[in-house]
Amino acid sequence: MDETTARPTDSDQSDEKLKSVVSYLAQGQRLSSTGVWVWNPFTDHHFASAQAYRLFGFTADEATAVTVQDFPLRVHPEDRDRFEGTILQARRQLTDFECGYRVVYADGSVRHMHAIGHPMTASTGEIREFIGTVVDVTERRLAEEAQARQVRDSALRVDVSGVLAKADTVSSMLQGCAEAFVRQLDVAFARIWTLPRGGNVLTLEASAGRYTHLDGAHSRIAIGDLKIGMIAQERRPHLTNDVLNDERVSDKAWAAREGMVAFAGYPLVVSDRVVGVMAMFARQPIAVETLETLGSIADAIAQGIERKRSERRLRRATRQRFEAVLAERTRFARDMHDGLLQDVTGLALQLRAVLPHVASKPDETVATLQRILELAERTSREAREAVVGMRSSAMSTNLAEAVENTAREAARRAPVTVSLTVTGRPRPVRPRLHEAVVAMVREAVTNVVKHAEARSVLLLLAFRSRGCRLSVSDDGKGFATDRLVDGHFGLIGMRERASGCGGSLDVKSVAGRGTVIRLDVPYKPRREPS
Repeated sequence: MDETTARPTDSDQSDEKLKSVVSYLAQGQRLSSTGVWVWNPFTDHHFASAQAYRLFGFTADEATAVTVQDFPLRVHPEDRDRFEGTILQARRQLTDFECGYRVVYADGSVRHMHAIGHPMTASTGEIREFIGTVVDVTERRLAEEAQARQVRDSALRVDVSGVLAKADTVSSMLQGCAEAFVRQLDVAFARIWTLPRGGNVLTLEASAGRYTHLDGAHSRIAIGDLKIGMIAQERRPHLTNDVLNDERVSDKAWAAREGMVAFAGYPLVVSDRVVGVMAMFARQPIAVETLETLGSIADAIAQGIERKRSERRLRRATRQRFEAVLAERTRFARDMHDGLLQDVTGLALQLRAVLPHVASKPDETVATLQRILELAERTSREAREAVVGMRSSAMSTNLAEAVENTAREAARRAPVTVSLTVTGRPRPVRPRLHEAVVAMVREAVTNVVKHAEARSVLLLLAFRSRGCRLSVSDDGKGFATDRLVDGHFGLIGMRERASGCGGSLDVKSVAGRGTVIRLDVPYKPRREPS
């Protein structure tokens, strides 16, 4: 063989270069997950690189038998209409096109693709075929979705935190949180139930999205019933992205009809105590990262419920304390007006009257001063009793005993006989009723001693089915009720006490025939402070 025949020809070198270029292109397509294709829209003849077939899940053996009609079969069912519509439009308009879609492989895995097509013209200017690429953009799409999910979850945290900080009541706080779930996560609807301390029935407090009503079959759920009650009972979240096959979803027909795909339910727990349950349905899967975010938000909502309840208890206690202080101040003012101030006024009047007679009538002056001294001592005693609340007799839990002790103490220094009759079956009464009855006895008997000139006071304490009745009768001089001056006889204070415990006061008097004061009070208050 001579030197000429051994040297490679130009044709051989061109073939080698072409093979190298083809090899480089194939490697580049594989590395970039890009396939190349050519398609004739008139004849449906096509050519696709090996990488293009691989991107659609076809093996090398399958590639030779693949037709244009086979490619849409690998497209995700939800994307197939869009894919075929894009191809149909390109066939009709012969213009550039692009389309994003998902491909489902034989093993069930899903990849995201992005295809671009461009029409190619012949030397005559006619469009003969399309050339284009298909690129696997799965990693990019997943990164974009993860970033969008992080932004969405962060927005949800901010939204819920704002609601927890600004809401005035438990109901408004939970409604704001439910609306934030729907707004930020695009769930179909979200609901939140609460559980009172020591209770066993969850009450629906908030609902947003597809359903906003708070009544209906799911407004009250017993612990252990349905999936919500079971979440509270087990104190564990229940999460699924396959609602139609979830054993705890009882109404599968409803879920299929509404297109529900995912469910997420979380117990709201504070210090190992369930205070509620939050749950939501979605028409698309909920990412694992979002489920973790919801878990931490559930803890924050549970703390928010407990905080609002504590604030409500504090407000109630503060209001009750304020009302108690106000009632005590009112009582003290009544006692000062009806007892101490009148006695002090009497002291001043008597002293003013006795001054002109100190020198001319010493014996009468001494007697008068003795009476003034006794009045001063009584005034001092009554003042001390007012300061300490005049509750010594009320310390007894036996109402009849307290009534009798109070009446006898009030008439102790007067020539008046006191008797008590008790009817019905005695029973314990609430403190406010006890105090009102005892105070009314004290004031009524004190008025008899001061003004009635009576010889006897009869008290009747009747325990009835729904309340008790106290009547105080005397055989004194009485008075004309049309000339009644409330302030003089302390009736303003009596009526205030009666009204304060839900009762009523009735006064009847006839001049020369005595007076009857009757108090009726219920055992249970008509309206407790909220």
